[in-house]
Amino acid sequence: MMNFLKKTFAGRKRYSPVREDRDLLRLYIKCHKCGKTLKLLVNMNTDLENQYKEAAEEGPDYILRKEAMDDRCFAGIFIRMEFDKNRNILSREITNGEFIGEEEFS
Repeated sequence: MMNFLKKTFAGRKRYSPVREDRDLLRLYIKCHKCGKTLKLLVNMNTDLENQYKEAAEEGPDYILRKEAMDDRCFAGIFIRMEFDKNRNILSREITNGEFIGEEEFS
């Protein structure tokens, strides 16, 4: 039986649901309470909530709601972002933290 499976799946490429270059959004944040920096990875294919709007309806097409917690003070950091139909960022909000650049991440 194992030989059959090996022959059947031999030479096939492994499927990866995430293409590193465009399907991942990297967020760098800093906790307001203790100053700890965090790197969050957002899978743009699975982490965004589709808003299922009517054709003429206003507002974002996708919303991201993400919670993070550092290992120093364990304060909850809450992120909310809105995206258009092409998954471009329209707005972003953070509670108990701040967005930082990659160069500030340590």
